[in-house]
Amino acid sequence: MRLTVLWGHVLTFVIATTLALTVRSFFDEEGYISFYHLHMENQSFGNILAFISFGLYTRYCYVFIPPNHQGIQTCLGWQTGEVWGEGNFHFIPRPFWDIWKIVSVEHFTFTVAGQNRTKEGFMMMVFATGRAIPENAFLIAKMLSMDHLKEQLIGLAMMTIGKYINQNERRALLDYPVWDISSFLKHSLEEEREQHGVMELDGLYGVMVTLRTSKVIEVDKVTEAQFNTLARTSDMDTVIGNLRKQFPVLSDVELYAAYGAFVGINPTVMSYVLHGDGNKNIFVGGAGGHHN
Repeated sequence: MRLTVLWGHVLTFVIATTLALTVRSFFDEEGYISFYHLHMENQSFGNILAFISFGLYTRYCYVFIPPNHQGIQTCLGWQTGEVWGEGNFHFIPRPFWDIWKIVSVEHFTFTVAGQNRTKEGFMMMVFATGRAIPENAFLIAKMLSMDHLKEQLIGLAMMTIGKYINQNERRALLDYPVWDISSFLKHSLEEEREQHGVMELDGLYGVMVTLRTSKVIEVDKVTEAQFNTLARTSDMDTVIGNLRKQFPVLSDVELYAAYGAFVGINPTVMSYVLHGDGNKNIFVGGAGGHHN
């Protein structure tokens, strides 16, 4: 049974009030209570205990969900599918309802590159930047960690770029190097949902994603052969240094993405750069990943 934030507050107040009135009813008779030399009327003592019980229960039901987080709700130990957003004024009527897990829903961005042949057969490389907006912690919690979710996302983004290149002509790609290809990614997500039988989900595990191309480079056979030679005989740092000379228009982030696209790293292994985690850029490329 799902419970909204408003009804959580209402039920908590009702239960706390009922508890306080019940405690108060035990001391509704005439008389005094004595503690050594202290004497107090039953009703006054009952009022104090009722106030304390009200406060203790509401404190027990108080839930703090930090900024950029969501809390996953349970009812009698079962997940309801309801999530509560960030806030410092939440009350959930325990022990009937509870917050099982608090999950970060911070937005993150990524840069990825992919290469493929156009309709006419030209080899092109396209760079794209994406933004992921987690919206449902209940679905995100189904993944082992946020890193696993990011790996799936980047793999789909690389596949989307390949489809985008293959479905367009060279001139169109070069004329529109900056373009919103979120519709291509949405189609990839729909195919992913069909394969896993989760058609009711609008996104990837509760994450809404946008993807926009940022740069288009034509890859000729000479450049590709030079790069393949470098990749076979040099480590990644050396390759990046040579790439920087060949493609001075690329940023460091794009150079790392280009390396992964040229080498052809499997999307399940991943070759990507993530931003937004303490201003750190992380490149992952198999067992020899580098961290900057």
